[in-house]
Amino acid sequence: MSDQLWIPAIEQGRVNETDFAIANTFGEFWTNFAKYGTPSLANEWARTNTTNVKLYYEIGQSRGNRLGYRILDQYVWNQVLLDLVFLCENSIF
Repeated sequence: MSDQLWIPAIEQGRVNETDFAIANTFGEFWTNFAKYGTPSLANEWARTNTTNVKLYYEIGQSRGNRLGYRILDQYVWNQVLLDLVFLCENSIF
């Protein structure tokens, strides 16, 4: 993305250098994915597989592969809600 588009926004305090870097990262990854079928030419983005479904790639002030994306949310969705459905199906209202 052109620096000329960002300079006024940075000067006015609407965005900061981190916003600029993240936007460039997204642009780079989308372009690489469209051209080459992979977001990162440096192979830093690990492919998802069925044995490690909690692996994700974080894009922020630091970026890289991380493990355990939203573990509490996954637990609530996969366990607590199923338990509630079971209780509702097996109780008399």
